[in-house]
Amino acid sequence: MSDTPKSKKAVDRVALGAIAVILGFLYFFFVSLVVISFSFYVMRSEWDAELSKNTDNQIQSVDELIFLKNQSVEISAQIAISLKALSLTDDVFQAAQGELIEKQSDQLVAQRKLEGNLLVVQAHFARVIPALVGVDLGKLADIVDAPELSIEEATAGFHLLINGTYGPDVAPDRVDQIIKATRELATFHESLADSKRAADKDVSVAEGLKRKAERDVAGIETRLGGLRHRLGSIEARLPPFSEYRARLERIEKNFSFLNMHMMVKLPPILLTLIATIAAGGLGTLVAYSRTAFIDQKRPKVSELVITIGEGVAAAIGIFLFSGAGLLALSQSGGQDGLDLSPYMVAFLAFLSGLMAESAFGRITRYGQRIFGEDKSEEVTEKPPKPEPEEPLEENVKTPESRGS
Repeated sequence: MSDTPKSKKAVDRVALGAIAVILGFLYFFFVSLVVISFSFYVMRSEWDAELSKNTDNQIQSVDELIFLKNQSVEISAQIAISLKALSLTDDVFQAAQGELIEKQSDQLVAQRKLEGNLLVVQAHFARVIPALVGVDLGKLADIVDAPELSIEEATAGFHLLINGTYGPDVAPDRVDQIIKATRELATFHESLADSKRAADKDVSVAEGLKRKAERDVAGIETRLGGLRHRLGSIEARLPPFSEYRARLERIEKNFSFLNMHMMVKLPPILLTLIATIAAGGLGTLVAYSRTAFIDQKRPKVSELVITIGEGVAAAIGIFLFSGAGLLALSQSGGQDGLDLSPYMVAFLAFLSGLMAESAFGRITRYGQRIFGEDKSEEVTEKPPKPEPEEPLEENVKTPESRGS
């Protein structure tokens, strides 16, 4: 039984240590969030003021600066991709051009072989033409007299010699010899003609590939010219070595951890909201720490979660109420360009965190009053307590009467 209080104290110390670790982490988180959000808010405000006052500069706001810088980076990346594609397409064009030259060389060889064979065929026709008679003789004579024999004319001449009419004075052996030689020559001629047609087809395909590669190169060069023109127009407003661009790139480099540099791209109202929520959570932690470590109350993790939730909800409520008041002011003819003061809103949020329960209760009652559900003013009448009846005099016995 004597070990029970000691064990209980040990458990309490362990629980208190765990709570302290959790509180330390949450303190670091909320303080960092407040510092970062306010830092970027102040930075954006200073940049906007500096850009708006500089009449020589063509950039008037941080949002415009970020947009132009992102456009410059994106277009530069597209130019790099286009240059790589142009290099690959140019290699394809050079390969297609080399293939075309090779196919044209094969075509020229096949053409010369065919032309030489046509001269041989024409000489063969001239030697055997006396053996034919009638109409076939006249047709073959026209083929032989042609200044340049074509493939079709050679095929027609072969047909006349194989199927034509020979004279009666020509021996059958001579006719068979002429037909055999003609068929052999026709077979060789067809092989050369097929080679020429295949070479022509290869040249046509190679020319098509070359034309396609030329179109691709021209298209990429046109797109590359447009991208360079866009980049030039952007760099005219935001030079590559601009002071503001250097600041922005330095921020992106120094705050690359967890992409914190993205916060500079957030609008001021969102930075104000982040600072408000963080300040509310920080105030809640301060109030909870006082309860846990100063008032010597036994802390609970569930209470910490609920308290932080109430503080954040109260901070958001203050932000919304401040925004509603600003909206009413701007819609009632106030000055243009009104903005929430993050310092005042965050201060109120911090106070709401310190008094989370009270602030949350007040916001709840205010909401109930808006929606007609507030019953705090209703007074429930309770029946009066009955007064004790005084005893009758005759029923009260005095000491004298008791003695008598």
